[in-house]
Amino acid sequence: MASGIDSGGKTLEELEREMIRHAVDAADGNISVASKRLGISRNTIYRKLRWREPE
Repeated sequence: MASGIDSGGKTLEELEREMIRHAVDAADGNISVASKRLGISRNTIYRKLRWREPE
């Protein structure tokens, strides 16, 4: 049975990027603050938000 979370048809990767972008926006663009709030490194934020070309 589904957990009740509506992904809107988005992939896990898309949802993750959306959450990270939201955290960065909430931190007024401060990557260090967003990384602390999310419990991930600044490098992870940069890596996860890097634009990827469709394969």
